[in-house]
Amino acid sequence: MKKAFLVVALLAAVPSTTLAADDLFDEEAERGPSKTTIFLYPFAEDVEWRQNFEGARILDEKGDRYGAGAVATFETGPSIYRLKGEYFQGTGDVVGDSDGFSWATEVKVYGVRLEADGGWRIPIGRASIAPNLGFGYRWWRRDYQSSATVSGQLQKWHTFYFKAGALAEYDVGGGIVPYVEGGLRIGIFNNNEVTIDGNNVSMNPSGRLTPYAEAGLKVSFLKAAVYYERIEFGESDPVPVSFLPPGWGLATHEVKADIFGARVGISF
Repeated sequence: MKKAFLVVALLAAVPSTTLAADDLFDEEAERGPSKTTIFLYPFAEDVEWRQNFEGARILDEKGDRYGAGAVATFETGPSIYRLKGEYFQGTGDVVGDSDGFSWATEVKVYGVRLEADGGWRIPIGRASIAPNLGFGYRWWRRDYQSSATVSGQLQKWHTFYFKAGALAEYDVGGGIVPYVEGGLRIGIFNNNEVTIDGNNVSMNPSGRLTPYAEAGLKVSFLKAAVYYERIEFGESDPVPVSFLPPGWGLATHEVKADIFGARVGISF
């Protein structure tokens, strides 16, 4: 009797397990096939970096940045997730004004940026729009060189930010897909560590809501785009330092920067 019960139990389990597996496969079919795309590219940027104090311009920088990056895109049905990493470096010509004293020098810059976001693609005929949310981290080093009019200074910046935007695409056919993307970012944690006369001073400027926008074209395995990005930080609270009189401190002044760039690469 026990043997017969065991056989019945095993036979009864077979269709139950099969039905569960069928439900799983049906769910995956409804979500659509998974797709992974890698985009590798170099890029070039034109950067204008400005600093203000009490409404007056105290620093102007104009320079170029060059770098390389990679974006991994994962799609499962309407869901879309992206991971992005970039390295950049460059130089800029700087002119400044400190209490009526004009000075000029060069700044060398290099850094990295990491981003991750996720969204939901909504089809509209041959077009689609994908709202997305994400976060990012940017670290960069600004090394002001010594010149005839000013001593050098090293700054190490990093910012952790949230982002929200949308990607819109239109499938023309024949592997041709134009697209536009835009959104807003805001720095949640921002830090500027300055080295002056061997002293490291850490300051935390406030983050501001800033826009970014991109327009591009995919043709088969090639992809190219132009983009704009705004960076802004509010003035930090003064930080007391040993080499200044009591009641005095160092502060990072208001920053406003505009970045215009272009990238072209291969997607596979």
